[in-house]
Amino acid sequence: MRPDDSKFATVPVGKLGIIVHPSCAELGKRIDQYIVNWRKEREHEHKENVVFKDYEQDTYIIDATCSRFGTGEAKALISDSVRGVDLYILADVLNYSLKYKVCGHENHMSPDDIYADVKRIIGAASGKPKSITVIMPFLYESRQHKRSSRESLDCAMALRELVDMGVENIITFDAHDPRVQNAIPLNSFETVQPTYQFIKALLKNVPDLKVDADHLMVISPDEGAMGRAVYYANVLGIDMGMFYKRRDYSRIVDGRNPIIAHEFLGSDLQGKDVIIVDDMISSGESMIDVATQLKQRKANRIFVASTFGLFTNGMERFDKAYEEGLFDRAHKKPLPEFPERIAIITSSAGAAVHDMIRILGRRWPMTKVLLLPVRVQGVEAPPEIVGAIRYANEFDVADLIITGRGGGSIEDLWAFNDERVARAIYESRIPVISAVGHEPDVTISDYVADRRASTPSNAAEIAVPDQREIAELISGYSIREDQAMRKKLAQLSDRLESFRTRQVIVNPTAQFDNRRLELDRVRERMISAEERKLHGCRQGFISLAASLDAMSPLRVLTRGYAIASTDGGSCVKSVNDISVGDRISLSLCLLYTSPSPRDTR
Repeated sequence: MRPDDSKFATVPVGKLGIIVHPSCAELGKRIDQYIVNWRKEREHEHKENVVFKDYEQDTYIIDATCSRFGTGEAKALISDSVRGVDLYILADVLNYSLKYKVCGHENHMSPDDIYADVKRIIGAASGKPKSITVIMPFLYESRQHKRSSRESLDCAMALRELVDMGVENIITFDAHDPRVQNAIPLNSFETVQPTYQFIKALLKNVPDLKVDADHLMVISPDEGAMGRAVYYANVLGIDMGMFYKRRDYSRIVDGRNPIIAHEFLGSDLQGKDVIIVDDMISSGESMIDVATQLKQRKANRIFVASTFGLFTNGMERFDKAYEEGLFDRAHKKPLPEFPERIAIITSSAGAAVHDMIRILGRRWPMTKVLLLPVRVQGVEAPPEIVGAIRYANEFDVADLIITGRGGGSIEDLWAFNDERVARAIYESRIPVISAVGHEPDVTISDYVADRRASTPSNAAEIAVPDQREIAELISGYSIREDQAMRKKLAQLSDRLESFRTRQVIVNPTAQFDNRRLELDRVRERMISAEERKLHGCRQGFISLAASLDAMSPLRVLTRGYAIASTDGGSCVKSVNDISVGDRISLSLCLLYTSPSPRDTR
């Protein structure tokens, strides 16, 4: 370690390590690859420092397995070292696709099984990591977070158990009730909210959505999701409504009290688009009931934003609900960014087709346009439109379909309100843009299609990008790429120059001279320290010897003494040995000491 790097000797973090449970295999690989690429591309001033020698790796995934015996019992085995590692454990407790055998019978892994595997991995680590973080996209037992009767608080107990095993951080997404973290108040608990991702996806895929209080409203399906709905409403600046569930607490169906009705609290919904926000969709019964009541209150389009689409009873009910028009964009297909072939299904005699061909040729001339002429009004129109749509799908003649016509009366547009046309658009494998009439004109085809255009000309603009904008974008990318390359080359040149001017390169032997000088300085400091220590010990010895000599009886006698005796020759040892008037004799003794040199002077 270089002297100037000594301050990094006590870095509070360790080497990164990730253990990915099979329930999170694909997500773990993507996270690992992202970190690998990010760290390699990131400019880091300490890359050459020995303290950060493990900062860049080809993978951060640590090999670990949870094997099972024939009885269904399991054990965890970590093949790589985790000593001093900041360990992250990823597990999806809701991945029921995993299987294991018990006595020859195949079982699906339950949330309890996956959670037990997480504990086994923590136990296998045996306290060696510097820190342990558990990442659960769906928090284990998060719905069992509060007690309303004699029931277990499984989520709180799980959090407490993980912390007691040495877990320092727990990360999850959109916890059902974030207050469950009160079970571990002294530890880190983070619930990541996907609010930004929801709003971004909605605005990207529904460009005609008007975000204001007159056209959009956010709905909470129950009192538990009200906090999320309030946040959405505040961010978007729109009104909020709420349903509350009336349950029959006298009965239990499928482990819970059945919902009798949903009562709505909020302003008028007529003509407004609605966003229903919740953390999870389990069976979907509650969400479908809410959407049905919103439609009964004359809501326009309904969008559902849910972090976890569990669909424990399957998707059939939701598919049927969408076919009935309860939800919007539940299955809508994305439009190709650069379509190579576009099929236009409309009348060859109308002005609309010429406008679309002209705009398509001007904006993106590389696209091939195929016209499938049909009648767009009259009783013969619906079967011809249906036949053209099915022909395009069967023979794969296009990447994108535009169907519609120019403006007219409601009777002229009626072919696009036909059920047969709507079902053909719905069943189309190829994305469909509906362009019927003008802006105020709305048909059933517009609702069923993957994208609605206000006019046929607008459909052509939606279908393809503008070549001039793409050219400008590419030019901008080229300029930024050139700038980035120049910057990178300059940085590499600076690094190369710094390497070239380093002392170890210029004068390799100087390193030995420096180390020799440093060794000499250390030796001198050691000798000096030993001499100071010896001098201190000598002074202490002298001080102790002087104190001992001062307290010596012989030392006292050297100052002289007298002996008192009575006439009878008895030695007087105390005043009690004599009386007033007694005669005593004194014998004086003065010890002679040779004069010091100072006295002789």
